[in-house]
Amino acid sequence: LTSLVSSMSASSSSSSTTSSSSTAKRKRSDPLTRDAPKQVKRRGDLLERKEESIKGSTYNLWYERHGGDASRGANRSSIRTRMPRCVIARDSGVTKGSKKNYAPICIHFARGECSMGAACDFVHRLPGENDIAQLNTFQDVFGRERQRGDKDDMGGSGSFLRDNRTLYVGGLKSVHTIKIEEILRENFSEWGPIEKLRVLLSKQCAFITYEHRVYAEFAKEAMIDQSLNGSGQQERLNIRWATSDPNPAAQRAETQQHFAQADGAVAAYYASLGPEAKAYYDWYASSGSQQQQQQPYPNTDAY
Repeated sequence: LTSLVSSMSASSSSSSTTSSSSTAKRKRSDPLTRDAPKQVKRRGDLLERKEESIKGSTYNLWYERHGGDASRGANRSSIRTRMPRCVIARDSGVTKGSKKNYAPICIHFARGECSMGAACDFVHRLPGENDIAQLNTFQDVFGRERQRGDKDDMGGSGSFLRDNRTLYVGGLKSVHTIKIEEILRENFSEWGPIEKLRVLLSKQCAFITYEHRVYAEFAKEAMIDQSLNGSGQQERLNIRWATSDPNPAAQRAETQQHFAQADGAVAAYYASLGPEAKAYYDWYASSGSQQQQQQPYPNTDAY
């Protein structure tokens, strides 16, 4: 009997130990519960390596780069590919920003170069439905202010006058590869659902449209200056916002989409109202339409 009791207690302790170890292992592997790891040890060292060729030059706040920086010019091929790259399964995790009601996504996390880890005041994860719901027209998913007009080089946070979801992807060395569209989709779908992808073989570039602006904003920062996995080439991608499509059919479709988004926003706001607020909203809308019908346009010839 004594041996039976001791064996049962031993099995119970071993099972509890196994359970606790599996729970700890799951906590370490689950990006929703584990602490966000540091992507780089010290970001200052990384910046020194990236800007070693442009020391002493003036930093342009509008173009967000140093004067003489060849990262957006003809000498792009002479500069090596950026070292870090964001890997969602490895780099996502809980940060100080995750414990707030809402915090923007860390732009350095998207670039694969955040040295703060769990101490970061921003969020380390992919954009989701919560980011779409909290999105401000005048800010991007990283909390940066959007400008009234696009920059000359179509970089930065973009214009708040356009709901731009399309990225221009240049610098494709493997554009004539048979599987180039498949390679592009595999690399860029990691950051969000893609609505449309078009490759221009003669221009060695591609246009990628995401289902929502937040995914395009994240993908732009995550893939700029990177190379395509699986292409077998060491290209240095040039990622910019795409200009407006001059096709009248595309412009009409974009306008219709904007109206549909506005209608959806109004419908969502109406659904969030309480019964009394809905009743007042319905009364105000109906009374306003009746007043417009009852009051004819004034006769200006009488004055």
